Formats: sequence, structure tokens, C-alpha cells
Amino acid sequence: MAIDHFDVAIVGSGAGGGIAAHVLAQAGANVVVLEKGPWLTKENFGDDELRFGDREFIDQDPRIEPRTFRNRSDEGDHLFVGKVLPVSRCVGGGSVHYGAVCFRFHPEDFRARTYWGSLPGADVPDWPFSYDDLKPAYRAVEQLIGVAGGRLAAESQPGSPVPRAEWRDESYPMPGHPANYGAHLFEDATRRMGFHPYPTPVAINSIEYDGRPACSYCGFCSSHGCPIEAKGDTRVTALKHALATGRCRVRADSNVFEIGMQSGRARSVTYTDGTGATQQVTADVVVLAASTVDTPRLVLLSRLPRNLVNHDVVGRHLMVHHFPGGIGVFEERIDYYRGFWSMRCLDDFYLGPGDRTFGWGNIQTVGPSSGYPIGAGGIISSAKLSGWGPSHKQVMRSFFGHVQFLGMIGQDPPVRTNMVDLDPTVKDVYGLPAVRITYTHHPNNYAVAAQAVPLISSMLTEMGATSTQPVVPFGAPTAFPQPGTTDSYRRGFGRQMPNTIGGLVNHQMGTMRMGSDPDTSVVNADGRFWGIDNLYITDGSVLPTSGGYNPTLTIQAVAWRTAQSIVRDHAF
Repeated sequence: MAIDHFDVAIVGSGAGGGIAAHVLAQAGANVVVLEKGPWLTKENFGDDELRFGDREFIDQDPRIEPRTFRNRSDEGDHLFVGKVLPVSRCVGGGSVHYGAVCFRFHPEDFRARTYWGSLPGADVPDWPFSYDDLKPAYRAVEQLIGVAGGRLAAESQPGSPVPRAEWRDESYPMPGHPANYGAHLFEDATRRMGFHPYPTPVAINSIEYDGRPACSYCGFCSSHGCPIEAKGDTRVTALKHALATGRCRVRADSNVFEIGMQSGRARSVTYTDGTGATQQVTADVVVLAASTVDTPRLVLLSRLPRNLVNHDVVGRHLMVHHFPGGIGVFEERIDYYRGFWSMRCLDDFYLGPGDRTFGWGNIQTVGPSSGYPIGAGGIISSAKLSGWGPSHKQVMRSFFGHVQFLGMIGQDPPVRTNMVDLDPTVKDVYGLPAVRITYTHHPNNYAVAAQAVPLISSMLTEMGATSTQPVVPFGAPTAFPQPGTTDSYRRGFGRQMPNTIGGLVNHQMGTMRMGSDPDTSVVNADGRFWGIDNLYITDGSVLPTSGGYNPTLTIQAVAWRTAQSIVRDHAF
């Protein structure tokens, strides 16, 4: 086989990989991006809830690339085989399916241990740099992908108030979006309660931006790719501009399974192409951006030397955000699906109610998202739980369009035993060991939910809900038992039940944490492996703590900062 050589090889094209490709190509580097999924375009996207929510059109197919799950190591090899922590498997990665919510983390998040103190049973560290250090990268990413937030277009005259977080001293590239009806009710109700709601900042165009149109408010953002390219995923932002330099190539359908070493440095990247043939590229610098789950898997599959890589930390401290909330049922139709995933939010409890309390976060109006459970899902997921027979239409008429979901992005403590490693018995279609997720909620998550759920219920009541239901994702055991070895159970009475999912599905961070000490972290503040001077990570796995916001913008800002350090330290 012919082996091509590049200045930089990037594994993964999602939030972190796409941003790194842009920065490096703009700086003059010859870059190849290896993505294991296909290259989809806007013609492949749309409002088909079955295709996107149930049939893994853009997600990893658990039938051929399963992941395994258990709550604790004493439960055997695994409890579950199938769909665990799913993410988009296509060019653009998770930025294709995400709801495009784009927050900067609070300054306090970067000094979490200093601000909140230690938490028994967890390892909460300070970050190796501050908010001020990351601020230029935040600003650059927001301009590149296009973030809408702050005052609305109708309020854009000079001197008008600008709703924003107190610590943010910059405006957004685009004005915020108008509220849909559910978000309008939330805004009015929480203001009456003395809180401070504001438009959720999103990488969704409120006006034409970078040659892409404004949002049409079709409602199919989260779990879907955008058919008009109003959502700023990396395909139509970072990668588009990287490709325009002529110095970046994206190789889709390239499943990387080994990073090769030579003389103590990363040298080669080996992958299976779309025909099943084994291919390889060499590079002066290798960047891992395969995801919080697949990056540690790749490191373990590659058997990187223990004297160069801190395997005692690889895969550890997995964080997933807990998501306490509530569902309000309204007598009138509020049609929450007219808009996008999150339209309004508030930060009044971000640092904890009253005194400092770790584990709280941003509260948002949420929904719907194809494939998500009842209340947060679309019409298909609602129909599945409405039963069969004469009562089906009556249930659907009284429920669909009459509910609003509110949720909090609860900060998940980093716990050493929550981790990613290789399953000893289960393999994927390529014959490689499957990823195994071991995860149990820290008690702090339960304590925060016990306070947050009644608070959110009171907000729904103030909005006018006739009834409310708590949403506590970990009320049941974290792992849902697998009904059988195949999907045969769907052909019987249980066919209306939602897809079985092991573990949680809300965001993914940690597993390859960065830090200031090589004994307690995998990479340094620049995202570089402590013992390998040309191997870097630019995905969510490096985040030391999870913050109380959707993490994608922070992942991208960290990737931007890391890519700049590569430019600084390596001559291309």
C-alpha cells in the first residue's frame, strides 16, 4: 500500500478535530482528517424522525459496533451490550447531531477545586489554565461557527439592554433568537419569580451568516443534521474553511485502529477504508479527536508505551452531566417543537442556590429531540408510549404539543472509577475489542436533583402547567437490562418501547484529562501527551471538570488553543 505523509494527521472530524484542522491549515500545515463515518450533505438531512431517532442514520450502529456497560467493576464483564453514549458517526461528528447550544464556561469552572472545595468520593481539580487564558479562543470559535445570543434583532438599536452573563463582556456575532411560545411562558414566569432568563446562545443562524441562511425554525435540530445549513456544525464552518486553503484533506469512511510509534514519537496512523482495505498515513504531528469514548479506546488499542503514557489515568474520570428537570402538561397547545432544542435559559443557580454548591448548572427550556424519551422526544417517541388501539389518538391529542420540558445541565463530579476501557469478550464488526463504559452516579447528583426538581416544578406551575412530572434520569438503575440478544422483542407487544440504552446519553467529557502534573493527568495544558512531544488530543476527553453548561463550545475553544500551541511548537 502507498503511504502518504502529512504535517498533521487528525483522527476525528467533530467539534475538536474540525477546529484543529481549521487552525492548522490556516497556519500553513498540510493536514489530513480521518473520519470513520461517511461524508453526508444537507440533501441527506431532514425531518424523518424514524431515520434519525431510531435507525441510527447518523449514529454509530450498535449492532455492528456495540459498546458495553456496567455500573461497577464488581458486576462482571458487563451488564449490557448495545447502544451506550451514542454520538454521530459522520463527517462533523457530534456537531452534526447536537442542539448547537454554545456557552462559555464560567471563570469559576476553571478553578473548580479552589472555588467549591473538595468533594468526598470525587477528584475535582482546578484546570491548568484560566478563563482569561481561554477567552481569545472562545471569541475566535464564536466568530468562526457563528453564535447567536444576547439582545434580539428587534432590540439591536444602540443603547438597548443586552441580556448576558455578568462575567461576559463581549457581544455575540449574531443577535439572539425570538422565543417560541413555551420559551415565552418560561421567560415571563421566571421573571415574575425574580430570576433572570435570557436567549440561549446557539450556533444556529438568526440572520444570514458566512453564506449560510437564517434558521427556519423547523424544530429538527437536536439529533438531526440541518438541511439548510443554518446550524454551525464543523462540516459547514471549520472544515469548509480548512478545505478552502487547499492544505486540508478529509478522508471519510476511515476507521482508525492504531497509532504507530517510532523512536518515542507518534509516527503513523493505520485505518480501514470504506472498501475494507488497510491503509496508513505518516505525519510529523498526530492529533486525537475521536471522542471522549473512542480516544481512550484508540490509545488502549495502540498499546502506547507505559513509560510515555500515564495509563493509570487513561480512560478515568468519565463525566456525563446529570439532567434533573420536569415536564409540564398544559391545557392549551404550546407546540414546543416550533423552534429549536433550547431557546431560553437562566443562570441564577449555576454556582448553587444561596451558598456555593457543586453540581448545579444552567436551566433551559428543552425539546424535542428525535429518539429521546417521552416529554423530550418528538412525535414518534410520544406515539411509542401512547399504547395501541382506540385510545391512541386520544392520548396523542391530549399530550403531543401540550408539554414543555425544563432541564438543568447538572455538573457531574469526576470520579476515578467512572471510566472507559476495553471489553474482554465483546468485539465489533472489525474484530476489535468493544468499548466498555463503567459508570455510577456520585451521591452529589442525587442531592442536587432532590433540590432542583421541586424548583423546576415550581417554574412549570408558574408557567401555567396543569400538572407536572419530575424528570430524574437516574431514578432507575443506570443500566437498563437488555431484553434479548436480538431485536426480536420489538415484534411482539414491546414493539412500542423506546430503544434500549445502557447508561446515560447527556454529553461526554473526561477520560484523558489535562493537568499540570504528569502523575495525575494524561496531557498537559497544551493538550500534548506528557511523554510524547508530537501527540495531542483536541476532544472533550481532556476536560478536567464538566461545568454546568453544554460543553461543545468549550471543547472547541480548548481545541483552538491546542492547535495554536502545535503551530507554535512545530515548524511546517
